[in-house]
Amino acid sequence: MSEGSASRDVTERASGELAMPQAGDRIDGKYVVGEAIGEGGMGIVFGGEHARLRQAVAIKVLAPKYAADGQCRARFLREARAAASLRSERTVRIFDVGTTESDLPFLVMERLVGESLEARLERGILPVDVALDICGQALEALSEAHTRGLVHRDLKPGNLFLTPKDDGAVAVKVLDFGIAKSLTEVDASTSDVSLTAPRTLLGSPLYMSPEQLRDASGVDVRADVWAMGVVLFECLTGRAPFESASVPELYAKILNEAAPSVRSLVPGVPAAVDALVARCLEKDRSARFADATELARAIQALPRDRSAFVDTLPAGARTLSEMPRGRALALRVGAVATLVVAAVAGITVYRGHEEPPRPTASPSAIPQPRASDSVPPTDSVPEPSGSPPASTFASAEPVKADAVGLRDGGPTTAKPTAPRRVNDLKQIKLIE
Repeated sequence: MSEGSASRDVTERASGELAMPQAGDRIDGKYVVGEAIGEGGMGIVFGGEHARLRQAVAIKVLAPKYAADGQCRARFLREARAAASLRSERTVRIFDVGTTESDLPFLVMERLVGESLEARLERGILPVDVALDICGQALEALSEAHTRGLVHRDLKPGNLFLTPKDDGAVAVKVLDFGIAKSLTEVDASTSDVSLTAPRTLLGSPLYMSPEQLRDASGVDVRADVWAMGVVLFECLTGRAPFESASVPELYAKILNEAAPSVRSLVPGVPAAVDALVARCLEKDRSARFADATELARAIQALPRDRSAFVDTLPAGARTLSEMPRGRALALRVGAVATLVVAAVAGITVYRGHEEPPRPTASPSAIPQPRASDSVPPTDSVPEPSGSPPASTFASAEPVKADAVGLRDGGPTTAKPTAPRRVNDLKQIKLIE
């Protein structure tokens, strides 16, 4: 993408009106916009590059219909600040933030190659050790966030991104701090109290804790512990612990019913893993793990030897090695095109008397930048004193991409017999 071909500016087309950028536009005089690679309830993520450095980036732009809303703009800025404050390699990096000439807020972030955990789970459940490794890596980012007084509030497979490293291992990135809550916020203009009205529901329904359903502004880090329990449950069983055809019924189940045990659906899962998930899903948050660090250490204390987790698949399910070889999703060695996914601005509005919106489509496969085409990271800073070292979370032998199914594996895998989740509840976020 040359500077000459990108000389058009958004304002030439906007004619004074709010308008989303298009491929070839230039933002802030230095970012050349590529094709859209993702879309959410509040904005669009574009591929792009720094015009002078020729570095590949992803550019998230707030949609015009939300740009006039002061609270939406404040949340957008808060997401950028929250993510930029975290230095863990498990968090997507934020490079810049600003406003387009047509007055649309934007943020620039690293461009990721790989697929979301949600996309991976569409092909089948994970072996226990792989599921534990993925969740353990995600907890690295959450541990730092919790130490800094941030609660993510929207953890789900769609916000956990799997990307292959040069050595073949899988790295996990935590995305989308758009509705993160600061427990130490002092700026009244962007505080959770000022941005969250009474009885507001913020989050994705399948992964919301009971207290988050009752009052989104009153949650603490244990809401993230609950959500990680739901994610781990889904990795091991192929379904969420609470599912329903309607949002009100789902609320009632989360608030009033005990979560089923993992072993009731997949008997081969070790009892210790089942107990760990059950503790995450305690209705009383005081009975859960205190924070991401405590949960991660509990995972680390489990046996890491794959032989300790045999016979974990239900009858009829196949392991990745047993699946027919087909086109690998995005990451087969030598592939020309892969999925590029970035955190998508998205809070889809839903109220109890309305029909839930349809989920947005997955990003398209497009040609990818080289691994070297990344913006150099900012200067490193010391880890927060309360954060444990990375070795606390990492297994002795990192799980490889082929074990997760990113490089070699068929398009489908049998899942345990369980109610199919309603797609309308799978990806939406709620504001009530």
